[in-house]
Amino acid sequence: MFNANDEYEILTPTGWQEFRGVLATGKKQVITIQTEDGEITCTPEHVLFSNGIQQVAGSLTTGDVIDTTTGQTHVTNIECSETEVATYDIVEVSDVEHRFVVNK
Repeated sequence: MFNANDEYEILTPTGWQEFRGVLATGKKQVITIQTEDGEITCTPEHVLFSNGIQQVAGSLTTGDVIDTTTGQTHVTNIECSETEVATYDIVEVSDVEHRFVVNK
């Protein structure tokens, strides 16, 4: 299912950008990455940035660094869900590189 967007923007490393919409990608198993500043829930295949380098979320370990919109934060714990949850992808972001960093 695709939900078109003409109202919201998404924060990227180059600032707020328009995006075409959100695509439901089905139910998948997710992980919750706890950091010094909060937590991130995503699929293990989701790409995050660590020291400016793309890193697959499922390969992170305790102590790793994640880039955020306000700097960096350290991973303090990682938990895998036992159930599958609905997941979504942002579609056609105006930012040329389609990069996102964690926004706490």
